Amino acid sequence: MRSGAGQVGSFRFSEEEQQIFSTGVEAFSAPAAAALAAGYDFARHRRVLDVAGGTGSFLIAILRRNAALNGTLFELPGTCAVARRRLAREPEGARIQVIEGDLLKDALPDDHDVVIAANIVHGLSEAHNLELLKNVRTHVATGARLLLVDLWMDPSRTQPAAAPLMSGEFLIHAGEGQSYAESEADEWLSQTGWRKLERRPLAGPASVIIAEAH
Repeated sequence: MRSGAGQVGSFRFSEEEQQIFSTGVEAFSAPAAAALAAGYDFARHRRVLDVAGGTGSFLIAILRRNAALNGTLFELPGTCAVARRRLAREPEGARIQVIEGDLLKDALPDDHDVVIAANIVHGLSEAHNLELLKNVRTHVATGARLLLVDLWMDPSRTQPAAAPLMSGEFLIHAGEGQSYAESEADEWLSQTGWRKLERRPLAGPASVIIAEAH
């Protein structure tokens, strides 16, 4: 915290640690996943990509409400192993393809008209967030939607209170992350081929920024 440098590589878990971490993240994000599935109209889409989507819990909640929708989970290999076990227990798992990859190094899967990046932005530097948004834009058609779920802060960077309080934790875990203001996301989107439509509250301190590819 004092040096401003995180513990780079702290996400290199053993199999048991990965299971514990992934389960904990799913529990933390469950209210936001449920709120997004209930509050956004996924009926307009046919295929959803969840980038670095953990155990697939967002996709499960969304596909449960949208029987005609199919999903793809793009994650690191260790997390994919946990996700496959998790998805095997759910009927919606049959409609979810799991693809291993690194969001900053590998090309994302094509042929999706809505992309979710939930609780990812706060684990990345500004430069890496720009890379992520460019990568997503490259692999979707004009008119595709992007849903950025995070603890987006107001211009004062003090609200919601959980965001600045957790900013240091994000830095420690990811090595470069922090909480960001909505205005920062606006700038990134404008630079990477996206048009922001709105920001909606979800559950607790979480909210979603909705953008469209142009």
